[in-house]
Amino acid sequence: MARTTTGPDLVNRLDASEHARQRVRLVLGTIAGTTSVIDAALALDISESAFHKIREQILQGALGAAEPKPIGRPPSTPIPDPTDEPAEAQNRRLRIELEAARIREEIALTMPHLLVRRGKKNSGRR
Repeated sequence: MARTTTGPDLVNRLDASEHARQRVRLVLGTIAGTTSVIDAALALDISESAFHKIREQILQGALGAAEPKPIGRPPSTPIPDPTDEPAEAQNRRLRIELEAARIREEIALTMPHLLVRRGKKNSGRR
């Protein structure tokens, strides 16, 4: 034997504010034909066009929830942390600076005469 449904009152069992439950009950009532759009709009103290917008939003949400989902656990993809990007940029900058320092050292060791600054007198030369 099948249970009888309680219609729009099924919403009373769900976890939501009373205002949200009332809106859904009234939308379901207009769909079931037990409540007119005019009565529903008056109960919510809104215009008929505002009620139609609310009803469309609720139905769109229901359709979104009813869309088929892939079977099984969703793949776990690491969500990139936006704070990691500056670290990557800093890492890149430090690698460039390290390479530049290595090149300066190599030049200093192989060609020390290039390190003498112009305009500076060297005490060893006259």
